[in-house]
Amino acid sequence: MSKRKEIRGSLELDGLHLKELPGFLGEVDNCYGNIDLQENQLTSLKNLPKNISGYLDVSKNRITSFDGGPKYVSGRLECSNNRISSLNGMPLVSGHGSILVSANNLTSLNGLKLPNMVDIDSFRINASLNKITTLQGSNLSSIESMYSFQLQGNPLKSIEGCPPMIGSLNLSFTDLESLKGGPKIVGYLYLMGVPNFKTLDGFPQRADVLYVDRNFAFNDDDIKDYCRVKDIRRTI
Repeated sequence: MSKRKEIRGSLELDGLHLKELPGFLGEVDNCYGNIDLQENQLTSLKNLPKNISGYLDVSKNRITSFDGGPKYVSGRLECSNNRISSLNGMPLVSGHGSILVSANNLTSLNGLKLPNMVDIDSFRINASLNKITTLQGSNLSSIESMYSFQLQGNPLKSIEGCPPMIGSLNLSFTDLESLKGGPKIVGYLYLMGVPNFKTLDGFPQRADVLYVDRNFAFNDDDIKDYCRVKDIRRTI
């Protein structure tokens, strides 16, 4: 029976212009530390350890998919600024981790893997600056709450399927017409740059702070008829 191979400690290979990973990494079952591969020229996650007991940072590469990558990441999964078009094959991230996939080519969150339970004080998803139009098909409704969900800068038309409670939700610069099917309770809600917004039906029942711009279609009194909001802040 072959001995399981492992790395005890962190691996820092950032900024080295790597186009592929060393082959020996593909033989490693477990990495007990962080792996930092940001700012290289990687196109694939192949040859990474199967399980990473820390964070994995592969931001600012040329990665197109999660095929052949790790199965589990305990901490932060940082894949921003790549060319990823699908979440299929992504690793499972722990309930106190983060999934950061901003500035990619995603059109949906289908394939999103979520733990059975998440830490409301730390678990976050950043999928901003993609091409996402809907949340349907993801399994976001399987969790009850999360710390932060950032979707700004997407051509988003619906948020149906969101968890019912979100600490901070950024929906600025989207194509939303309403918040139907969205969360019931939000701490900080960002709704700036939403010129298509038409109705307050579906607005959260409660919010601590709402950020809108001066061109938002509804005044403060209208909003408070739908939502118990503590503070409405209008930006220029």
